[in-house]
Amino acid sequence: MKTKITEEEFKVLLANGVKDFSQYRMEVKRLDCSWNNLTALPDLPRVKILHCNNNELNSLPDLQNVEWLSCNNNELKSLPELPRVVYLYCQNNNLTALPELPRVEVLYCENNQLTALPDITSCLQLVCHKNKLTKLSYMPVIEYYYSIGNNFKK
Repeated sequence: MKTKITEEEFKVLLANGVKDFSQYRMEVKRLDCSWNNLTALPDLPRVKILHCNNNELNSLPDLQNVEWLSCNNNELKSLPELPRVVYLYCQNNNLTALPELPRVEVLYCENNQLTALPDITSCLQLVCHKNKLTKLSYMPVIEYYYSIGNNFKK
């Protein structure tokens, strides 16, 4: 059984140099653990807003309830299922694919290894430059779009 910890306990563990939180379970709704050289995160069953930028993460835990995810500048190769995410910022990782994103409205996924994007018909802002995209299967009605540095075919 995993040990439940509060955000304050999490910060104390961080201050003491703990980097692997896989044995803990967070009981918070909003968490910013950016810039801590983390290699793993605990289960985050109640978190709705997660900022975990600039760490050394190569995977993320189950994030079924997350609505806002910012995981830029890590070593992620994939993301977990994100059925509720509306805002996704996953720039500068090693992502080769994205999960289904049925509710995404803002997607910033530049500088990865993506060859395709999932159905993003709800997306209003898309920034996907510096990937390996060759086409967009689902082009939503979009407010902002930036995709330089891909291999789109005519």
